[in-house]
Amino acid sequence: MKERVDRLIGDAAADAWISTFHSFCLRILRRHSKSIGYESGFTIYDPEDQKSVIRRIMKNMNLNEKMWTPRTVLAAISAAKNDLIGPDDYRRAARGDYSKEMISRLYVEYEQELLRNQAMDFDDILGKCVRLFAENPDILERYQDQFRYIMVDEYQDTNTAQYQIIRQLSGMFCNICVVGDDDQSIYKFRGANIRNILDFEKDFPDAVVIRLEENYRSTQNILNAANEVILHNLGRKSKTLWTRNGVGEKITLYQADTEGDEAGYIAGQMQKMHEEGRNYKEMAVLFRTNAQSRALEEHFLHDNIPYRLFAGIPFYQRREIKDLLCYLRLIVNDRDYVAAQRIINIPKRGIGATTEERLRLIAAEKDLGITELIGQVEQYGELSRAAGKLKAFAEMIEEYREQAMDPECDLTALLDNLMTRLGYVEYLKDEDPERIQDRLENIEELTNRIEAYEEEAAEPSLAGLIEELSLVAAIDALDENTDAVSLMTLHSAKGLEFPVVFLAGMEEGLFPSYMSITSGEEEDVEEERRLCYVGITRAQEKLYMTCARSRRIHGMQELSKISRFIKEIPQELLDRKESRASASWGTEKKGRDTMEENGQPQRMFVKQFRNERLEQQKQRMMGHPVKATVSAVSGSGAEEWRVGDRVSHRKFGLGVVEAVEPLNADAQVTVQFVKAGTKKLLAGLAGLKKVE
Repeated sequence: MKERVDRLIGDAAADAWISTFHSFCLRILRRHSKSIGYESGFTIYDPEDQKSVIRRIMKNMNLNEKMWTPRTVLAAISAAKNDLIGPDDYRRAARGDYSKEMISRLYVEYEQELLRNQAMDFDDILGKCVRLFAENPDILERYQDQFRYIMVDEYQDTNTAQYQIIRQLSGMFCNICVVGDDDQSIYKFRGANIRNILDFEKDFPDAVVIRLEENYRSTQNILNAANEVILHNLGRKSKTLWTRNGVGEKITLYQADTEGDEAGYIAGQMQKMHEEGRNYKEMAVLFRTNAQSRALEEHFLHDNIPYRLFAGIPFYQRREIKDLLCYLRLIVNDRDYVAAQRIINIPKRGIGATTEERLRLIAAEKDLGITELIGQVEQYGELSRAAGKLKAFAEMIEEYREQAMDPECDLTALLDNLMTRLGYVEYLKDEDPERIQDRLENIEELTNRIEAYEEEAAEPSLAGLIEELSLVAAIDALDENTDAVSLMTLHSAKGLEFPVVFLAGMEEGLFPSYMSITSGEEEDVEEERRLCYVGITRAQEKLYMTCARSRRIHGMQELSKISRFIKEIPQELLDRKESRASASWGTEKKGRDTMEENGQPQRMFVKQFRNERLEQQKQRMMGHPVKATVSAVSGSGAEEWRVGDRVSHRKFGLGVVEAVEPLNADAQVTVQFVKAGTKKLLAGLAGLKKVE
């Protein structure tokens, strides 16, 4: 930007301040910090410094980091600072809320510690500048006179502190120009306040509004879809995007059966386009959460599609996933020395790095398995000191190896039992409390993958699982110039563009997110809709939107409703595609109604369901017991499912049906299992069987 300004106005550019908010404010604070009690050489604490301070304070207050993680505390303090809420105001507002009261105490101590250390954090750079101007009118007047013209880019992303700085500086001359798009305000979680741009004319009554509605990136069909979706937001400034790029192709909407089917379709379309001459680097897959990358990565690796994952580590390279897979690999293969060396001291067993390396070298030299060598450890003097610890490790591996050899072995239960025995979750919490939630979500996704394998494989085994996962676990680093597909979250994609874009996971509860739907705040759903708008407008030439009828969540294959954002796009803009299984159910020609409520042909059940309800009401009025009945396809053919049926499930064991809901060619049944508790299952998909 500085270079461009220099080309436009020449030498005068040297006097212009062109910077971020933080750089601008820091420059002023260095000059006038004594006015607010700081020396000019004050230190700026980075996030790691902040965590060290908070940890020390928490230790002094005898607070458990597992209950009050530094990240959570600092996030609350940061949000308060961005909203210009100081420790005293925070404490007053926190009265009656134990959690907030505790954070307020930490906030007070944290601020005192920073001042004692003559340090500021990044949020202070903005907040202290606001305070400097507020407490020193003469200093503010000096800068108001200096900056007679103020320009702000990406105004929709400003927070309360940044907004206040702008109001303070422009207070004398009101010569301010801001550029922004309220429809792309997607950083509320970082403190951005959309009201700043929506209320601009109210704050500056003489403002002239210029709508920049011509789009130079996308085709008109893509822009029409974006326009129609965003129209459903009430709190926005009216505008309609248009382009000279031509109408372009329709948006392809693919409804898959499962997330695996969805990923397979995306991979297949990419291969087809690549064979027709399009480079992989021209394609991108955007998704709402990082956990969605797993199924995509597996299919891309299986189909030899190169890809780059942005803002995240490839799924099978994530620390906790590699740890657990190495345990499973060693259980299967006693000569997997790499796996053994990684996990022999995870969690910590007091086995040093030197012992690990000697163990590996001797095992390789003697052509012995790891546990096999440990059984002879007394023969090797350099290993004998750690004999007790090594033997305990070997005995555990042997025990699970024996379990895994049982044809009826439940692999999910084996992994769960292994993690419990290791205390692995507690280990992760102790090692990295800041990221425990992300790590637990990744472990859950691995569990989902194992359960899917057990359901799909004719003869599931631990060796078979490892063989299948080994095809997708080795991921090579890709050079930036490599012809590779881009995988990223929608937030990461802002500001980017690609000729071909796939928006994956267009389902209620995923996008829009479950939290936004259940928060009770319409503005949360509106922010999700703005995120969808951003995603759609990343596409230049071709846009695909995909969803799945069912997706594995929390270990269960659950039904998914199609996203409301899909329903907001006019039908004439969409080219609908469905999986072969969907077509065999006769749904591909029924238009929008077939894709309502998770794409199931609902009409065929309306009459049946209404009649059942009327009959049930009649029976209740007569004092008769009521049983719900529906035909469903199961592994053994068509069956009638009734409330009270005794059933069995390969994983959950015996149970009793408590409720039945008809769903297309299947039925969703609620079952109270003896050991596993209450579960909702698709009877046919889950392989549920009646027990006489």
